[in-house]
Amino acid sequence: MNIRSLVLLVSLGVLSACSHGRAPAGTVVPANTRVILQTMGNGLLGASIQSLSSADRKQALEAEYKALEYTDAGKTVSWTSTKEGTSGSVTPGQPYQVGSQNCRQYSHSFVINGVPQTVHGSACRNVNGTWSPLI
Repeated sequence: MNIRSLVLLVSLGVLSACSHGRAPAGTVVPANTRVILQTMGNGLLGASIQSLSSADRKQALEAEYKALEYTDAGKTVSWTSTKEGTSGSVTPGQPYQVGSQNCRQYSHSFVINGVPQTVHGSACRNVNGTWSPLI
């Protein structure tokens, strides 16, 4: 092994140790918000999402996506409705691998019509950059 190869190998090893705690962003970015939200289904809100306006549903699901895709483990992405008594926050865990997919556990704490709830789940990143909750 020549010195150039050794330097390259050591450099790659050092760089690989620089973990930032975020899910890998990959190279593909979803085409639009509609695709992202369709793939997320009801997210972790489940049937509770039906009592939200379409604008609030969008905010809640976008918060889940942003938490999964861009947010460090343990940090929170919040959303707030224009309707009093309705809000939420999403907190992702550390990313992990399942086969070739990047996945994360996360929690979504929310208040709908003044009733607080917290749900926990996992989601895996698809090749097109969207996330699918594991139900």
